[in-house]
Amino acid sequence: MVRSAVVQVSLRSNIKGVTKSLGTLEKKYVPNAIRNAINETLFGLRKAHPEEMKSVSEEPTTHQLAWLTKQIKQVCPV
Repeated sequence: MVRSAVVQVSLRSNIKGVTKSLGTLEKKYVPNAIRNAINETLFGLRKAHPEEMKSVSEEPTTHQLAWLTKQIKQVCPV
């Protein structure tokens, strides 16, 4: 039997408070900046995960080394 572990990441922020001081043009780019930051962070973790698993396990299985990441395509508008 193969067990699958799923980790979901949920982020909340005070983005409404932050965007109050921004201009119209700046507000337009906030969702894209958030999306890009989240994607870069998670895809960076995906690259580092196999090396970390190899350092803590003598013989990591393929399942332990696997990391599925779905790219965020849209962030809720501000």
